Amino acid sequence: MIRTASRLVLSALALLPIGLAAGDASPLPTGWEANWPAFRGPEQSGITGQKDLPVTWSESKNQNIAWKVAVPLEGLSSPVVWNDRVYLSGAIKEKRGAFCFAADTGKLIWKTELPADANVDLEYAAHAMTGIHAVPTPVVDGKFLHAFYASGQVAAFDAQTGKLTWTVYLGKPDNMWGLSNSLLRYQGNVLVQSSELIAFDAATGEKRWAKPINESGWCSPILAKIGAGHQVILMGNPGLGGYDPATGAKIWNADSLWTGDVAPTPVFAGGLAIGTFEGAGLFGVKTDGKGNLAKEATVLSLTELKTEGLKFPNSVSPVSDGERVYFFTDALVCVDLKTRKVLYEEALKTAAEQPDQATYASPTIIDGRLYAFGSSATHVIKTGPTFARLGHCDLADSFNSSPAFAPGRIFIRSDSSLYCIAAAKPK
Repeated sequence: MIRTASRLVLSALALLPIGLAAGDASPLPTGWEANWPAFRGPEQSGITGQKDLPVTWSESKNQNIAWKVAVPLEGLSSPVVWNDRVYLSGAIKEKRGAFCFAADTGKLIWKTELPADANVDLEYAAHAMTGIHAVPTPVVDGKFLHAFYASGQVAAFDAQTGKLTWTVYLGKPDNMWGLSNSLLRYQGNVLVQSSELIAFDAATGEKRWAKPINESGWCSPILAKIGAGHQVILMGNPGLGGYDPATGAKIWNADSLWTGDVAPTPVFAGGLAIGTFEGAGLFGVKTDGKGNLAKEATVLSLTELKTEGLKFPNSVSPVSDGERVYFFTDALVCVDLKTRKVLYEEALKTAAEQPDQATYASPTIIDGRLYAFGSSATHVIKTGPTFARLGHCDLADSFNSSPAFAPGRIFIRSDSSLYCIAAAKPK
């Protein structure tokens, strides 16, 4: 039976202790860290311990392209991976759905579309220029796949069969752009950021709680392990904030850092919630405080980067190896976390030695390598205080979705296809 619900009503909850609920020593599903279950990986950080990944690939040279298959519905949402399966969401104005592929062959295992719902306003797209209706990345735990759409619909699918188990409609988005915030999992709940932070029971779709938030925008929430517990870190207009994932209670906020339509997702590294935004700079906030930390955030400003012509990301998220922060727009910028100094600014070039622009895809660090995704190429850079290119990769298709990573494989969603990148095995 499919569960449905109308616009949610805010529920008030008392402030509970930060961290794990009593008796709950494992707030994330079993196997979470071994997979790529959510946007930017198991920690939503763009970091993973995967090995044996290629540093070069080329579709024109048929190099390290294991397979390429068509995707049934378009979207900017990223692939997620659980064991031997790859999952995607997709949507057009009249349809929205989800798909499952075999990781080793690209075979389509199941495709499920949501039934038509006259209550859903179909006018909303998460990016006005592209008209894309599937931008939030789904989340998977091996049992369920949960997807979120620009229209405000949340849906749960059986991860093995594709059966639709429940849907919830959050109502008409309160902005002209729709929704692009990716999903989280915590203690059996699916966490959704819209105009509120909301928790739904992963199995039934029942609303567990909903809490108001300071941060509005199109960034995705991240779940950061801090001490013995976790925090949901949100970024938006006007700054950063930390929330208890068990209750939605606000722990801290750092406002007045920036204004505008904020889209880059923050990262957690070196004890700091790190955010960057076009026209504002790069900021770090200590996450062990409470209340309004705006003053401390100003003190902890990593850099204002006054370099002439340098642009901060308006959509692409940063990434950190714990010692340095990297972000990419029209140049790859590396900032030292301790000294807060810019170590290098390197304009990335395509194979034709033309300046490359970042896509909406966010950079990833794997095994000491930074994968930076440009509009026409992927640049593989050695992590460290100096710039060193390791590889340059090309595909026939353009892409804007952040890739997913698995042992020996990279999954890239292009405008119309899903690629599997894997190093060729010796014959």
